[in-house]
Amino acid sequence: MMTVFSAVSADERRWTHVLPLLFGIGLFAVFFLPFLGKAFHIDDSFFIDSAGLIGWNPLEASPADYPYKGVVIRHYLPYEASHPFLLPYMMKVVRAAFGESERAMHAAFLIFPFMALIALAKLTSLLFPAVNRKAFLVPLFLMAVPAFLVNAHNVMADVPTLALFLTSLAWYISAIEKERALHAFVGSIFLSAAIFSSYQMLALIPLVLIYAWKRQRLILLTLVSLAVPVLCMVSWVLMIYSRYGIFPLIKSSLSVTGLDNASEIARGYGPGMFSDRAVSILALLGTSLFFVFAVYAVCSAAWRRLAVMFGVGIVVMAVFFSLYASYPFFETTLLSVLVTTALISLSEAVRLTYRAGESSPQRFFLLAWALTVLGYNQFVLPFGSARYLLPAIPPLIMLLISAIDWGRAKRSTLPVAAAFLLSALFGLANAYADYFHAGTYREIAREVQQFRSEKYGSPDVWYIGEWGMRYYLDSVGARYLLNDLRAPRKGDYLVIPEMPRFWQPHMLLTPRLQLYATREFRSALPLKIFHRQSRAGFYAQHWGLLSFGFSQEPQERFEIWEVH
Repeated sequence: MMTVFSAVSADERRWTHVLPLLFGIGLFAVFFLPFLGKAFHIDDSFFIDSAGLIGWNPLEASPADYPYKGVVIRHYLPYEASHPFLLPYMMKVVRAAFGESERAMHAAFLIFPFMALIALAKLTSLLFPAVNRKAFLVPLFLMAVPAFLVNAHNVMADVPTLALFLTSLAWYISAIEKERALHAFVGSIFLSAAIFSSYQMLALIPLVLIYAWKRQRLILLTLVSLAVPVLCMVSWVLMIYSRYGIFPLIKSSLSVTGLDNASEIARGYGPGMFSDRAVSILALLGTSLFFVFAVYAVCSAAWRRLAVMFGVGIVVMAVFFSLYASYPFFETTLLSVLVTTALISLSEAVRLTYRAGESSPQRFFLLAWALTVLGYNQFVLPFGSARYLLPAIPPLIMLLISAIDWGRAKRSTLPVAAAFLLSALFGLANAYADYFHAGTYREIAREVQQFRSEKYGSPDVWYIGEWGMRYYLDSVGARYLLNDLRAPRKGDYLVIPEMPRFWQPHMLLTPRLQLYATREFRSALPLKIFHRQSRAGFYAQHWGLLSFGFSQEPQERFEIWEVH
Protein backbone atom coordinates (compact mmCIF):
# COMPACT_ATOMS: atom_id res chain seq x y z
CA MET A 1 0.00 0.00 0.00
CA MET A 2 1.45 3.38 -1.06
CA THR A 3 1.72 5.97 1.70
CA VAL A 4 2.73 9.61 1.72
CA PHE A 5 6.03 8.64 3.34
CA SER A 6 6.85 5.93 0.80
CA ALA A 7 6.01 8.34 -2.03
CA VAL A 8 8.35 10.97 -0.60
CA SER A 9 10.98 8.30 -0.15
CA ALA A 10 10.66 7.28 -3.80
CA ASP A 11 11.01 10.91 -4.90
CA GLU A 12 14.07 11.31 -2.75
CA ARG A 13 15.60 8.18 -4.21
CA ARG A 14 14.86 9.42 -7.70
CA TRP A 15 16.50 12.80 -7.06
CA THR A 16 19.46 11.06 -5.44
CA HIS A 17 20.24 9.63 -8.88
CA VAL A 18 19.03 12.54 -11.04
CA LEU A 19 20.89 15.37 -9.28
CA PRO A 20 24.38 13.84 -9.60
CA LEU A 21 23.63 13.08 -13.26
CA LEU A 22 22.54 16.67 -13.95
CA PHE A 23 25.56 17.96 -12.03
CA GLY A 24 27.86 15.72 -14.08
CA ILE A 25 26.33 16.80 -17.40
CA GLY A 26 26.66 20.46 -16.38
CA LEU A 27 30.32 19.97 -15.47
CA PHE A 28 30.96 18.13 -18.71
CA ALA A 29 29.51 21.07 -20.64
CA VAL A 30 31.74 23.52 -18.73
CA PHE A 31 34.84 21.40 -19.28
CA PHE A 32 34.32 20.72 -22.99
CA LEU A 33 31.93 23.01 -24.87
CA PRO A 34 34.09 26.19 -24.64
CA PHE A 35 36.92 24.31 -26.37
CA LEU A 36 35.04 23.07 -29.45
CA GLY A 37 36.73 25.74 -31.57
CA LYS A 38 40.26 24.68 -30.58
CA ALA A 39 42.71 24.63 -33.47
CA PHE A 40 44.02 21.27 -34.61
CA HIS A 41 47.12 20.56 -32.58
CA ILE A 42 50.13 18.22 -32.29
CA ASP A 43 49.34 14.99 -34.22
CA ASP A 44 45.72 15.90 -35.04
CA SER A 45 46.91 16.84 -38.52
CA PHE A 46 48.63 13.47 -38.99
CA PHE A 47 45.38 11.61 -38.33
CA ILE A 48 43.52 14.00 -40.66
CA ASP A 49 46.10 13.39 -43.39
CA SER A 50 45.69 9.63 -42.89
CA ALA A 51 41.93 10.06 -43.32
CA GLY A 52 42.60 11.62 -46.71
CA LEU A 53 44.76 8.70 -47.83
CA ILE A 54 42.34 5.92 -46.83
CA GLY A 55 39.61 4.97 -49.28
CA TRP A 56 35.99 4.27 -48.37
CA ASN A 57 37.04 0.65 -48.53
CA PRO A 58 39.51 0.63 -45.62
CA LEU A 59 41.65 -1.91 -47.47
CA GLU A 60 42.24 0.59 -50.26
CA ALA A 61 44.63 3.50 -49.83
CA SER A 62 46.49 5.86 -52.11
CA PRO A 63 50.28 5.82 -51.69
CA ALA A 64 51.77 9.29 -51.50
CA ASP A 65 55.13 10.98 -51.12
CA TYR A 66 54.62 12.25 -47.60
CA PRO A 67 57.01 14.82 -46.09
CA TYR A 68 57.73 14.45 -42.37
CA LYS A 69 60.38 16.10 -40.20
CA GLY A 70 62.10 17.53 -43.25
CA VAL A 71 62.39 14.33 -45.30
CA VAL A 72 60.11 12.69 -47.85
CA ILE A 73 58.66 9.24 -47.19
CA ARG A 74 58.27 7.77 -50.67
CA HIS A 75 55.05 5.92 -51.52
CA TYR A 76 53.81 6.21 -47.96
CA LEU A 77 50.68 4.27 -47.00
CA PRO A 78 48.54 5.08 -43.93
CA TYR A 79 48.85 1.45 -42.78
CA GLU A 80 52.49 2.18 -41.92
CA ALA A 81 51.47 4.66 -39.23
CA SER A 82 51.82 4.03 -35.51
CA HIS A 83 48.03 3.64 -35.18
CA PRO A 84 45.44 1.53 -37.04
CA PHE A 85 42.79 2.97 -39.30
CA LEU A 86 39.64 3.27 -37.13
CA LEU A 87 39.90 6.92 -36.05
CA PRO A 88 41.14 8.26 -39.41
CA TYR A 89 38.18 6.45 -40.96
CA MET A 90 35.83 8.15 -38.50
CA MET A 91 37.41 11.50 -39.45
CA LYS A 92 36.80 10.68 -43.10
CA VAL A 93 33.09 10.21 -42.36
CA VAL A 94 32.85 13.42 -40.30
CA ARG A 95 34.66 15.41 -42.98
CA ALA A 96 32.38 14.05 -45.70
CA ALA A 97 29.29 14.96 -43.69
CA PHE A 98 30.26 18.34 -42.21
CA GLY A 99 33.38 19.53 -44.02
CA GLU A 100 36.81 20.06 -42.54
CA SER A 101 35.75 22.11 -39.54
CA GLU A 102 37.36 22.19 -36.11
CA ARG A 103 33.99 22.49 -34.39
CA ALA A 104 32.45 19.59 -36.30
CA MET A 105 35.43 17.32 -35.67
CA HIS A 106 35.67 18.19 -31.96
CA ALA A 107 31.90 17.83 -31.53
CA ALA A 108 32.00 14.37 -33.11
CA PHE A 109 34.85 13.34 -30.80
CA LEU A 110 32.95 14.51 -27.68
CA ILE A 111 31.36 11.08 -27.57
CA PHE A 112 34.66 9.61 -26.39
CA PRO A 113 35.31 11.55 -23.15
CA PHE A 114 31.62 11.19 -22.29
CA MET A 115 31.79 7.43 -22.91
CA ALA A 116 35.00 7.16 -20.87
CA LEU A 117 33.52 8.89 -17.82
CA ILE A 118 30.27 6.88 -17.90
CA ALA A 119 32.17 3.60 -18.33
CA LEU A 120 34.54 4.48 -15.49
CA ALA A 121 31.66 5.20 -13.11
CA LYS A 122 30.05 1.87 -14.03
CA LEU A 123 33.35 0.01 -13.70
CA THR A 124 33.97 1.49 -10.24
CA SER A 125 30.52 0.49 -9.00
CA LEU A 126 30.99 -3.05 -10.37
CA LEU A 127 34.40 -3.53 -8.78
CA PHE A 128 33.61 -1.82 -5.47
CA PRO A 129 29.87 -2.05 -4.67
CA ALA A 130 30.57 -0.88 -1.11
CA VAL A 131 31.60 2.58 -2.37
CA ASN A 132 28.73 2.79 -4.85
CA ARG A 133 27.58 6.20 -3.60
CA LYS A 134 31.12 7.55 -3.95
CA ALA A 135 31.76 5.91 -7.33
CA PHE A 136 31.07 9.23 -9.08
CA LEU A 137 34.23 10.69 -7.50
CA VAL A 138 36.44 8.55 -9.74
CA PRO A 139 35.21 9.94 -13.11
CA LEU A 140 34.83 13.37 -11.51
CA PHE A 141 38.51 13.58 -10.64
CA LEU A 142 39.58 11.96 -13.92
CA MET A 143 37.66 14.62 -15.86
CA ALA A 144 39.80 17.34 -14.27
CA VAL A 145 43.15 15.56 -14.76
CA PRO A 146 45.12 17.51 -17.42
CA ALA A 147 46.28 14.30 -19.13
CA PHE A 148 42.61 13.48 -19.77
CA LEU A 149 41.07 16.93 -20.20
CA VAL A 150 43.68 18.42 -22.52
CA ASN A 151 43.90 15.33 -24.71
CA ALA A 152 40.10 15.12 -24.87
CA HIS A 153 40.17 18.54 -26.56
CA ASN A 154 42.30 17.08 -29.36
CA VAL A 155 41.32 14.54 -32.01
CA MET A 156 44.22 12.15 -31.56
CA ALA A 157 43.75 8.51 -30.60
CA ASP A 158 44.47 8.65 -26.87
CA VAL A 159 41.11 9.52 -25.28
CA PRO A 160 39.06 7.54 -27.85
CA THR A 161 41.23 4.49 -27.14
CA LEU A 162 40.79 4.92 -23.39
CA ALA A 163 37.02 5.34 -23.78
CA LEU A 164 36.65 2.19 -25.86
CA PHE A 165 38.89 0.21 -23.52
CA LEU A 166 37.04 1.35 -20.37
CA THR A 167 33.72 0.50 -22.00
CA SER A 168 34.97 -2.95 -22.94
CA LEU A 169 36.18 -3.52 -19.37
CA ALA A 170 32.83 -2.45 -17.94
CA TRP A 171 31.09 -5.06 -20.11
CA TYR A 172 33.65 -7.76 -19.32
CA ILE A 173 33.54 -7.16 -15.56
CA SER A 174 29.74 -7.19 -15.74
CA ALA A 175 29.92 -10.52 -17.57
CA ILE A 176 32.21 -11.98 -14.91
CA GLU A 177 30.39 -10.60 -11.87
CA LYS A 178 26.85 -11.24 -13.13
CA GLU A 179 27.76 -14.35 -15.14
CA ARG A 180 26.22 -13.05 -18.35
CA ALA A 181 28.03 -14.44 -21.38
CA LEU A 182 26.42 -11.97 -23.80
CA HIS A 183 28.10 -9.08 -21.96
CA ALA A 184 31.50 -10.62 -22.70
CA PHE A 185 30.83 -10.55 -26.44
CA VAL A 186 29.66 -6.93 -26.26
CA GLY A 187 32.92 -6.25 -24.43
CA SER A 188 34.86 -7.93 -27.22
CA ILE A 189 33.32 -5.51 -29.76
CA PHE A 190 34.53 -2.48 -27.80
CA LEU A 191 37.90 -4.13 -27.14
CA SER A 192 38.31 -4.74 -30.87
CA ALA A 193 37.54 -1.06 -31.49
CA ALA A 194 40.11 -0.04 -28.87
CA ILE A 195 42.78 -2.21 -30.51
CA PHE A 196 41.93 -0.80 -33.95
CA SER A 197 42.48 2.65 -32.42
CA SER A 198 45.84 1.89 -30.74
CA TYR A 199 47.92 -1.25 -31.11
CA GLN A 200 49.18 -1.14 -27.52
CA MET A 201 45.74 -2.12 -26.23
CA LEU A 202 46.70 -5.68 -27.20
CA ALA A 203 48.96 -5.65 -24.13
CA LEU A 204 45.94 -5.15 -21.86
CA ILE A 205 43.94 -8.20 -23.02
CA PRO A 206 45.50 -10.45 -20.32
CA LEU A 207 43.97 -8.17 -17.65
CA VAL A 208 40.52 -9.62 -18.26
CA LEU A 209 41.94 -13.14 -17.99
CA ILE A 210 43.66 -12.21 -14.73
CA TYR A 211 40.45 -10.87 -13.23
CA ALA A 212 38.34 -13.85 -14.33
CA TRP A 213 40.99 -16.23 -12.97
CA LYS A 214 41.26 -14.41 -9.64
CA ARG A 215 37.46 -14.48 -9.37
CA GLN A 216 37.52 -18.20 -10.27
CA ARG A 217 35.10 -17.54 -13.12
CA LEU A 218 37.31 -18.16 -16.13
CA ILE A 219 35.12 -19.96 -18.66
CA LEU A 220 35.46 -20.93 -22.30
CA LEU A 221 33.11 -18.17 -23.51
CA THR A 222 35.34 -15.52 -21.95
CA LEU A 223 38.37 -16.96 -23.73
CA VAL A 224 36.51 -17.05 -27.04
CA SER A 225 35.32 -13.45 -26.67
CA LEU A 226 38.90 -12.31 -25.94
CA ALA A 227 40.18 -14.20 -28.97
CA VAL A 228 37.86 -12.24 -31.28
CA PRO A 229 39.82 -8.92 -31.17
CA VAL A 230 43.13 -10.75 -31.61
CA LEU A 231 41.84 -12.72 -34.60
CA CYS A 232 40.41 -9.54 -36.13
CA MET A 233 43.76 -7.76 -35.82
CA VAL A 234 45.73 -10.75 -37.17
CA SER A 235 43.34 -10.99 -40.13
CA TRP A 236 43.68 -7.27 -40.79
CA VAL A 237 47.49 -7.38 -40.71
CA LEU A 238 47.58 -10.39 -43.05
CA MET A 239 45.22 -8.70 -45.51
CA ILE A 240 47.41 -5.58 -45.53
CA TYR A 241 50.50 -7.72 -46.09
CA SER A 242 48.90 -9.66 -48.93
CA ARG A 243 47.88 -6.43 -50.69
CA TYR A 244 50.83 -4.11 -50.04
CA GLY A 245 53.69 -6.26 -48.73
CA ILE A 246 53.98 -4.37 -45.45
CA PHE A 247 53.42 -5.38 -41.85
CA PRO A 248 52.04 -2.54 -39.70
CA LEU A 249 54.51 -1.65 -36.93
CA ILE A 250 57.10 -4.17 -38.20
CA LYS A 251 57.91 -3.91 -41.92
CA SER A 252 57.40 -0.63 -43.76
CA SER A 253 59.09 1.91 -46.01
CA LEU A 254 59.59 4.19 -43.01
CA SER A 255 62.73 2.23 -42.06
CA VAL A 256 64.58 3.94 -44.94
CA THR A 257 64.09 7.34 -43.27
CA GLY A 258 64.68 6.12 -39.71
CA LEU A 259 61.14 7.15 -38.75
CA ASP A 260 59.78 3.62 -38.33
CA ASN A 261 58.61 2.33 -34.96
CA ALA A 262 61.68 0.16 -34.34
CA SER A 263 63.98 3.14 -34.86
CA GLU A 264 61.85 5.32 -32.59
CA ILE A 265 61.97 2.69 -29.83
CA ALA A 266 65.75 2.30 -30.25
CA ARG A 267 66.22 6.06 -29.88
CA GLY A 268 64.31 5.80 -26.62
CA TYR A 269 67.23 3.79 -25.24
CA GLY A 270 69.79 6.42 -26.23
CA PRO A 271 72.05 8.24 -23.73
CA GLY A 272 69.92 9.85 -21.04
CA MET A 273 66.64 9.04 -22.78
CA PHE A 274 65.75 5.97 -20.70
CA SER A 275 66.31 7.65 -17.32
CA ASP A 276 64.69 10.90 -18.48
CA ARG A 277 61.66 8.89 -19.58
CA ALA A 278 61.36 7.35 -16.10
CA VAL A 279 61.49 10.80 -14.47
CA SER A 280 59.04 12.25 -16.99
CA ILE A 281 56.58 9.39 -16.44
CA LEU A 282 56.71 9.82 -12.66
CA ALA A 283 56.31 13.60 -12.91
CA LEU A 284 53.31 13.20 -15.23
CA LEU A 285 51.81 10.59 -12.92
CA GLY A 286 52.32 12.84 -9.89
CA THR A 287 50.60 15.71 -11.67
CA SER A 288 47.65 13.46 -12.51
CA LEU A 289 47.27 12.00 -9.00
CA PHE A 290 48.18 14.99 -6.83
CA PHE A 291 44.66 16.05 -5.82
CA VAL A 292 43.36 12.48 -5.53
CA PHE A 293 46.34 11.61 -3.34
CA ALA A 294 45.59 14.68 -1.19
CA VAL A 295 42.02 13.43 -0.63
CA TYR A 296 43.29 9.94 0.16
CA ALA A 297 45.88 11.28 2.63
CA VAL A 298 43.52 13.68 4.44
CA CYS A 299 40.74 11.09 4.75
CA SER A 300 43.09 8.28 5.76
CA ALA A 301 43.64 7.14 9.33
CA ALA A 302 47.34 6.98 8.47
CA TRP A 303 47.63 10.61 7.41
CA ARG A 304 50.55 11.24 9.78
CA ARG A 305 52.57 8.43 8.20
CA LEU A 306 51.78 9.72 4.73
CA ALA A 307 52.73 13.28 5.72
CA VAL A 308 56.12 12.11 7.02
CA MET A 309 56.71 10.03 3.87
CA PHE A 310 55.78 13.00 1.72
CA GLY A 311 58.11 15.39 3.55
CA VAL A 312 61.07 13.00 3.56
CA GLY A 313 60.44 12.08 -0.08
CA ILE A 314 60.52 15.71 -1.21
CA VAL A 315 63.85 16.32 0.54
CA VAL A 316 65.43 13.16 -0.92
CA MET A 317 64.12 13.90 -4.41
CA ALA A 318 65.25 17.54 -4.21
CA VAL A 319 68.80 16.41 -3.47
CA PHE A 320 68.65 13.86 -6.28
CA PHE A 321 67.26 16.26 -8.90
CA SER A 322 69.66 19.04 -7.95
CA LEU A 323 72.38 16.65 -9.14
CA TYR A 324 70.45 15.00 -11.99
CA ALA A 325 68.54 17.70 -13.84
CA SER A 326 70.37 21.01 -13.18
CA TYR A 327 67.04 22.80 -12.98
CA PRO A 328 66.52 26.09 -11.09
CA PHE A 329 65.27 25.87 -7.50
CA PHE A 330 61.56 26.26 -8.28
CA GLU A 331 61.52 23.64 -11.05
CA THR A 332 63.60 21.27 -8.91
CA THR A 333 61.16 21.64 -6.01
CA LEU A 334 58.15 21.16 -8.29
CA LEU A 335 59.69 18.08 -9.86
CA SER A 336 60.46 16.68 -6.40
CA VAL A 337 56.87 17.19 -5.19
CA LEU A 338 55.36 15.53 -8.26
CA VAL A 339 57.71 12.55 -8.36
CA THR A 340 57.24 12.02 -4.61
CA THR A 341 53.45 12.08 -5.09
CA ALA A 342 53.74 9.43 -7.80
CA LEU A 343 56.06 7.17 -5.81
CA ILE A 344 53.96 7.30 -2.63
CA SER A 345 50.75 6.73 -4.62
CA LEU A 346 52.28 3.68 -6.27
CA SER A 347 53.63 2.37 -2.97
CA GLU A 348 50.19 2.80 -1.39
CA ALA A 349 48.58 0.97 -4.32
CA VAL A 350 50.99 -1.94 -3.81
CA ARG A 351 50.50 -1.89 -0.02
CA LEU A 352 46.70 -1.87 -0.28
CA THR A 353 46.76 -4.73 -2.78
CA TYR A 354 49.19 -6.81 -0.70
CA ARG A 355 47.21 -6.21 2.50
CA ALA A 356 43.93 -7.22 0.84
CA GLY A 357 45.52 -10.41 -0.49
CA GLU A 358 43.22 -13.01 -2.01
CA SER A 359 40.16 -11.28 -0.57
CA SER A 360 40.35 -8.50 -3.15
CA PRO A 361 41.01 -9.64 -6.73
CA GLN A 362 39.73 -6.20 -7.72
CA ARG A 363 42.81 -4.49 -6.28
CA PHE A 364 45.15 -7.03 -7.87
CA PHE A 365 43.44 -6.42 -11.22
CA LEU A 366 43.75 -2.63 -10.93
CA LEU A 367 47.39 -2.78 -9.85
CA ALA A 368 48.23 -5.15 -12.72
CA TRP A 369 46.47 -2.77 -15.11
CA ALA A 370 48.42 0.28 -13.90
CA LEU A 371 51.78 -1.52 -13.85
CA THR A 372 51.24 -2.93 -17.35
CA VAL A 373 50.69 0.56 -18.75
CA LEU A 374 53.64 1.97 -16.82
CA GLY A 375 55.74 -0.94 -18.10
CA TYR A 376 55.09 -0.41 -21.79
CA ASN A 377 55.48 3.35 -21.33
CA GLN A 378 58.95 2.83 -19.91
CA PHE A 379 60.22 -0.07 -22.02
CA VAL A 380 58.41 0.15 -25.37
CA LEU A 381 57.19 3.66 -26.13
CA PRO A 382 59.91 6.05 -27.33
CA PHE A 383 59.41 8.94 -24.89
CA GLY A 384 57.38 10.06 -21.91
CA SER A 385 54.10 11.80 -22.71
CA ALA A 386 50.89 12.54 -20.81
CA ARG A 387 48.81 11.00 -23.56
CA TYR A 388 50.74 7.73 -23.50
CA LEU A 389 50.36 7.50 -19.72
CA LEU A 390 46.60 8.12 -19.76
CA PRO A 391 45.43 4.46 -19.41
CA ALA A 392 47.36 4.10 -16.12
CA ILE A 393 45.48 6.91 -14.36
CA PRO A 394 41.93 5.45 -13.93
CA PRO A 395 43.03 2.27 -12.07
CA LEU A 396 45.19 4.27 -9.66
CA ILE A 397 42.38 6.74 -8.94
CA MET A 398 40.05 3.79 -8.31
CA LEU A 399 42.57 2.16 -5.97
CA LEU A 400 43.00 5.29 -3.86
CA ILE A 401 39.34 6.39 -3.75
CA SER A 402 38.05 2.88 -2.98
CA ALA A 403 40.52 2.51 -0.09
CA ILE A 404 39.03 5.42 1.86
CA ASP A 405 36.82 4.39 4.76
CA TRP A 406 34.02 6.86 4.07
CA GLY A 407 32.16 5.76 7.18
CA ARG A 408 35.02 6.90 9.40
CA ALA A 409 35.90 9.92 7.27
CA LYS A 410 32.74 11.76 8.29
CA ARG A 411 34.24 15.18 7.71
CA SER A 412 35.39 14.37 4.21
CA THR A 413 32.95 16.60 2.32
CA LEU A 414 34.99 19.79 2.67
CA PRO A 415 38.42 18.37 1.73
CA VAL A 416 36.92 16.43 -1.18
CA ALA A 417 35.08 19.50 -2.47
CA ALA A 418 38.16 21.70 -2.05
CA ALA A 419 40.41 19.16 -3.78
CA PHE A 420 38.03 18.81 -6.71
CA LEU A 421 37.62 22.59 -7.06
CA LEU A 422 41.39 23.09 -7.13
CA SER A 423 41.76 20.14 -9.48
CA ALA A 424 39.12 21.58 -11.81
CA LEU A 425 40.75 25.02 -11.85
CA PHE A 426 44.15 23.49 -12.52
CA GLY A 427 42.79 21.24 -15.27
CA LEU A 428 40.96 24.11 -16.98
CA ALA A 429 44.06 26.30 -16.74
CA ASN A 430 46.05 23.55 -18.48
CA ALA A 431 43.33 23.23 -21.10
CA TYR A 432 43.34 26.99 -21.77
CA ALA A 433 47.14 27.05 -22.02
CA ASP A 434 47.00 24.35 -24.69
CA TYR A 435 44.05 26.02 -26.43
CA PHE A 436 46.08 29.22 -26.72
CA HIS A 437 49.17 27.36 -27.91
CA ALA A 438 47.22 25.51 -30.61
CA GLY A 439 45.69 28.79 -31.78
CA THR A 440 49.08 30.40 -32.45
CA TYR A 441 49.58 28.24 -35.55
CA ARG A 442 46.14 29.03 -36.93
CA GLU A 443 46.77 32.73 -36.35
CA ILE A 444 50.23 32.78 -37.97
CA ALA A 445 48.68 31.08 -41.01
CA ARG A 446 46.08 33.85 -41.27
CA GLU A 447 48.83 36.45 -41.03
CA VAL A 448 50.89 34.67 -43.69
CA GLN A 449 47.86 34.63 -45.99
CA GLN A 450 47.28 38.34 -45.42
CA PHE A 451 51.00 39.11 -45.89
CA ARG A 452 51.08 37.33 -49.25
CA SER A 453 47.97 39.11 -50.48
CA GLU A 454 49.38 42.52 -49.55
CA LYS A 455 52.94 41.91 -50.77
CA TYR A 456 53.67 42.75 -54.38
CA GLY A 457 53.91 39.64 -56.53
CA SER A 458 52.49 37.34 -53.82
CA PRO A 459 55.88 35.82 -52.95
CA ASP A 460 56.15 32.20 -51.93
CA VAL A 461 56.23 31.60 -48.20
CA TRP A 462 58.05 28.49 -47.04
CA TYR A 463 58.03 27.01 -43.58
CA ILE A 464 59.77 24.57 -41.27
CA GLY A 465 57.48 22.84 -38.78
CA GLU A 466 55.03 20.07 -38.03
CA TRP A 467 51.80 19.62 -36.02
CA GLY A 468 49.01 22.16 -36.36
CA MET A 469 51.43 24.65 -37.90
CA ARG A 470 51.82 22.37 -40.89
CA TYR A 471 48.08 21.86 -41.23
CA TYR A 472 47.22 25.57 -41.20
CA LEU A 473 50.13 26.84 -43.30
CA ASP A 474 49.41 24.19 -45.93
CA SER A 475 45.80 25.38 -45.98
CA VAL A 476 46.86 28.93 -46.98
CA GLY A 477 49.31 27.82 -49.67
CA ALA A 478 52.62 27.99 -47.80
CA ARG A 479 55.25 25.49 -48.90
CA TYR A 480 56.95 22.81 -46.80
CA LEU A 481 60.75 23.21 -46.83
CA LEU A 482 62.63 19.90 -46.92
CA ASN A 483 65.98 19.73 -45.16
CA ASP A 484 67.84 19.20 -48.44
CA LEU A 485 65.92 21.76 -50.46
CA ARG A 486 67.56 24.91 -51.84
CA ALA A 487 64.58 25.88 -53.98
CA PRO A 488 63.48 29.16 -52.30
CA ARG A 489 64.20 32.02 -54.68
CA LYS A 490 65.20 35.59 -54.03
CA GLY A 491 62.22 37.44 -52.59
CA ASP A 492 60.67 34.36 -50.98
CA TYR A 493 60.15 34.12 -47.22
CA LEU A 494 60.74 31.37 -44.67
CA VAL A 495 58.83 30.95 -41.38
CA ILE A 496 60.61 29.06 -38.56
CA PRO A 497 58.83 28.36 -35.23
CA GLU A 498 60.24 27.77 -31.76
CA MET A 499 58.46 24.55 -30.76
CA PRO A 500 57.84 22.28 -33.82
CA ARG A 501 61.28 23.04 -35.29
CA PHE A 502 62.62 19.56 -36.04
CA TRP A 503 65.22 20.47 -38.68
CA GLN A 504 67.22 23.39 -40.04
CA PRO A 505 67.43 24.90 -43.53
CA HIS A 506 69.99 23.43 -45.91
CA MET A 507 73.50 24.75 -45.24
CA LEU A 508 73.67 26.33 -48.71
CA LEU A 509 70.39 28.13 -48.13
CA THR A 510 71.30 29.52 -44.70
CA PRO A 511 73.74 32.24 -45.96
CA ARG A 512 70.98 33.59 -48.20
CA LEU A 513 68.61 34.20 -45.30
CA GLN A 514 68.20 37.56 -43.62
CA LEU A 515 65.93 38.06 -40.61
CA TYR A 516 62.90 40.02 -41.75
CA ALA A 517 60.70 40.01 -38.62
CA THR A 518 59.71 38.06 -35.54
CA ARG A 519 56.19 37.34 -34.35
CA GLU A 520 55.54 36.47 -30.72
CA PHE A 521 52.33 35.14 -29.17
CA ARG A 522 52.00 35.86 -25.46
CA SER A 523 49.30 34.47 -23.20
CA ALA A 524 47.97 36.37 -20.19
CA LEU A 525 48.32 33.08 -18.32
CA PRO A 526 51.89 32.32 -17.14
CA LEU A 527 51.10 28.59 -17.02
CA LYS A 528 52.63 26.63 -19.89
CA ILE A 529 52.27 22.90 -20.55
CA PHE A 530 54.39 22.55 -23.67
CA HIS A 531 57.13 25.13 -23.63
CA ARG A 532 60.88 24.92 -24.01
CA GLN A 533 61.85 27.78 -21.69
CA SER A 534 59.70 26.60 -18.76
CA ARG A 535 60.77 22.96 -19.28
CA ALA A 536 57.17 21.84 -19.74
CA GLY A 537 57.00 18.58 -21.69
CA PHE A 538 53.33 17.62 -21.48
CA TYR A 539 53.38 16.07 -24.96
CA ALA A 540 56.99 14.87 -25.00
CA GLN A 541 59.88 14.70 -22.55
CA HIS A 542 62.28 16.27 -25.10
CA TRP A 543 60.97 19.72 -24.15
CA GLY A 544 61.17 19.18 -20.39
CA LEU A 545 60.71 16.66 -17.58
CA LEU A 546 57.77 18.54 -16.06
CA SER A 547 54.24 18.40 -17.44
CA PHE A 548 53.72 22.11 -16.78
CA GLY A 549 55.70 25.18 -15.86
CA PHE A 550 55.45 28.93 -15.40
CA SER A 551 57.03 31.57 -17.59
CA GLN A 552 56.46 35.09 -18.86
CA GLU A 553 58.18 34.15 -22.12
CA PRO A 554 56.06 33.98 -25.30
CA GLN A 555 54.13 30.76 -25.81
CA GLU A 556 55.38 30.61 -29.39
CA ARG A 557 57.84 32.67 -31.37
CA PHE A 558 58.15 32.71 -35.15
CA GLU A 559 61.12 34.01 -37.10
CA ILE A 560 60.37 35.25 -40.61
CA TRP A 561 63.40 35.19 -42.88
CA GLU A 562 63.72 36.83 -46.30
CA VAL A 563 65.60 34.94 -49.01
CA HIS A 564 68.33 36.87 -50.85
